[in-house]
Amino acid sequence: MNYYKIEVDEDVYKYLKQHATPFEDTPNSVLRKILAINKSDINNLNNDAIKNLPNFSSGFPEALSQTLIMIFLVKKENLSRKKATNYIAKIKRIRYQTVISKYTTQLGKKVYEIDRLLDQINLNEFKSLLEKKFPNNKNYINNFFNEIQKTP
Repeated sequence: MNYYKIEVDEDVYKYLKQHATPFEDTPNSVLRKILAINKSDINNLNNDAIKNLPNFSSGFPEALSQTLIMIFLVKKENLSRKKATNYIAKIKRIRYQTVISKYTTQLGKKVYEIDRLLDQINLNEFKSLLEKKFPNNKNYINNFFNEIQKTP
């Protein structure tokens, strides 16, 4: 892999620092997150997984669709929530933080609370949360969770 030196102004540097995990991230890894440039797991997601992603009509709430895709990737494709979020950002061509906002801010939850909901064997609490937030899509949500909880 080739590496290049770039200059950034103070505002950009501060922005990178704000989005870095101390002792873990480099400026390059922060840019990869922000730009949704991911390595192996996202690029190696098999074609069947892509074909099996849930489909949504044009009027379907974006926050709900992104949340359901994230759940699908975590529960059916065994990606971490973070990798699933990166994948969604990549296919939607949006920022990683934008995707996180769809399933945190709009649902009134912190990331660790979303992780807790995903870790549960029974996803009924997550399902109930989505049904309350998106009552017009209750049937779709119910069908989605019935499918997601079926054993392979």
